[in-house]
Amino acid sequence: MHRPSKMFVCRIVAVSFVCLASGRASGDDVWRDNMEQAVQTSQKESKDMLLLFTGSDWCPPCIKLETEVLGTEEFAKGTRDGWIRVKFDFLKNSPVLPALEAQNQEWSEKYGVAAFPTLVLVDKDQRPFGFMGYQEGGPAPFLESLNDLKQKRALRDEALERAEKAEGDEKATFLDQALSVLDENLIDVWYADVVEEIVALDEDDHLGLRTKWNGDRDAEVRKIIFADIQTISRLDRPEQAIAFIDEVLGAVEFPVSEKFEVLRIKLSLLQHAGQQNEALELLDMMLAMPEITSQTRERLVVKKALQIYSAGDKEGANKFLDAELTGKTDQYFVHLTRAQLVANNGQVEQAIQMIHQVIPKATTSPDALIELVATRADLQCVAGKETEALASLEAFSIDESVPVDLRAEALLQAAMIMRESGRVRPAMLTENRAVALAKTPELAREIQRVVDTLRKAGEDPEKSADK
Repeated sequence: MHRPSKMFVCRIVAVSFVCLASGRASGDDVWRDNMEQAVQTSQKESKDMLLLFTGSDWCPPCIKLETEVLGTEEFAKGTRDGWIRVKFDFLKNSPVLPALEAQNQEWSEKYGVAAFPTLVLVDKDQRPFGFMGYQEGGPAPFLESLNDLKQKRALRDEALERAEKAEGDEKATFLDQALSVLDENLIDVWYADVVEEIVALDEDDHLGLRTKWNGDRDAEVRKIIFADIQTISRLDRPEQAIAFIDEVLGAVEFPVSEKFEVLRIKLSLLQHAGQQNEALELLDMMLAMPEITSQTRERLVVKKALQIYSAGDKEGANKFLDAELTGKTDQYFVHLTRAQLVANNGQVEQAIQMIHQVIPKATTSPDALIELVATRADLQCVAGKETEALASLEAFSIDESVPVDLRAEALLQAAMIMRESGRVRPAMLTENRAVALAKTPELAREIQRVVDTLRKAGEDPEKSADK
């Protein structure tokens, strides 16, 4: 009788030793390697699938996962009944059948597996509901994570089943619940159809679900559209650009802040095209937007007043501003515009007094304050009161309660007045003081650029020696 070789006996002993070793899985718990058969079994038995992508003969984390978790009896017992387990082993030091290699490549590409080890948890329809990798701690925490993902799949299915029986907002809500239990990294690729259905059901975003699930895409589309609007407004005739904007506004739902920017471009185009009435109608619409801030509203009021004034209705512009200022003390830019219109009507002294009365109230608004002070100085120069103008700017520049950049701006305003009257040396000293005020290199460079521009604009080769 033929006797078994020593090598055969050694193999038997080795296998027996592995199977009998404490804590190791038995031979009944091997992983499948035929995905087609595994899918058939999964669908027949309505079981989830646990797909392992590994490199068992070269990948250290893969070997650790096998040793510490997947090869233990505890893991085998915890996954034996509820899962169909499939291994895609990307071997490097052992031969692999071509058919198996092709299968492994196909399914790793399908699920975007780029690192080993990776476990993909899929339902009987091969739609993933979770991804896992190596984690320390042995089989217990690993099984806990596995079962947690399985529970989320159950919640997903429950919500999807309810959605099948619902319509409208209720259906959208159930679909939202189904996706909300899943990792967001899964949704873009594997649940895009559900997202599309939610977006269609909540097209006007009254449930907030369109923004929740499609907000990033919508924002990217709006960004592209806004760029198109900017390009067309620069290159096409105003009438064509206005028509394009109207078409876009009728088709795209913009958030308030973005819609306001689109309307601002349209307003500029209407003004450029000389469509005064249409510009005023648009300003009224923008002023009626309840979401705009008080500061934005104030600037729109100024724009409307100037629009009325430029249309030739000076009295109407003044009446509009007076109505806006009734009972209000903090509309500093509106006050400033009212004074400028008065000055344009030849009443310079009255305009100076109007600004003078507002300045003490504007100390809490530095941006408005510098505009008021600078405009008053300009008007004082028009009235032949250059000394008073320079004194007011000097007082502003030494007020340490005012931000440094605005104090520097006042000095630059004073320097320009000096240059216009031919006082070049005092102007240069004042400009140097403006630069010296800066407490940061960035601000100093910014002020110096303005100073250089002023000096270049004021250069006179014939008088350079006198300077």
